[in-house]
Amino acid sequence: MNYNDPYKTRCWQGRPIQNPYKVLAACFKYTSIAAYHSSIKNVLLCVEKETIYKKEDPAVVYNRFKAIRSIMLAACTLKNESSPGPQEALMHHSLYCNDAEADEEDLWNSLPRVLTLEEYKDPYSAIRRFFRYQSPQKWKDTLRTILYSAYSSSIDPGELEVLDLYLLLAGLMEAVHLIHVREKDNLQEG
Repeated sequence: MNYNDPYKTRCWQGRPIQNPYKVLAACFKYTSIAAYHSSIKNVLLCVEKETIYKKEDPAVVYNRFKAIRSIMLAACTLKNESSPGPQEALMHHSLYCNDAEADEEDLWNSLPRVLTLEEYKDPYSAIRRFFRYQSPQKWKDTLRTILYSAYSSSIDPGELEVLDLYLLLAGLMEAVHLIHVREKDNLQEG
């Protein structure tokens, strides 16, 4: 691991970030959970159809996937943490949406769609499930294969299980988004 840039944030953020919670904050300042969902879904659909992805500028998607890699590395650091679960009503918007003055569309786009109830209560459990599927190094290789396959007709995606990958990647993003929204105190550390 590169200790000067342990979460590989320099390539999309312009600077290294040392605190995993600050990585999450930077990623969701960089773009919204809805944008991550959309990119993951649309890129994986192109991989499945074996077509070249043309919906967004390749540089935008590349940087977004680099941010996902940083989130994955930060999540790996956090995977053994746990959360006591929400004390408020489960659907109170402060549990899943960052903006106290969010409109209906923001609330809807922030609502988790892939997590189980238990993962919603303790998003760290979704991170553990993500890494039980494969190791961080294999995830980095998988993200690279997804991107290469989305932008090249000559790259064979191999045996990528697109639905599984979507559910796992979307679940990871939802889990870290919940952690980001709920655990503001950890931003003061590191």
